[in-house]
Amino acid sequence: MAAKVLCILVDGVEEIELVTPVDILRRAGTEVVMATSGAGER
Repeated sequence: MAAKVLCILVDGVEEIELVTPVDILRRAGTEVVMATSGAGER
């Protein structure tokens, strides 16, 4: 069974801070789910 990771996104996150670890985890065969509260949306 593959590992699973929940990546919680917050306002102000830099793109590289998100893309790099998610890319590495996915290449390693980990299932990555990204979630946000959507509180910053209007």
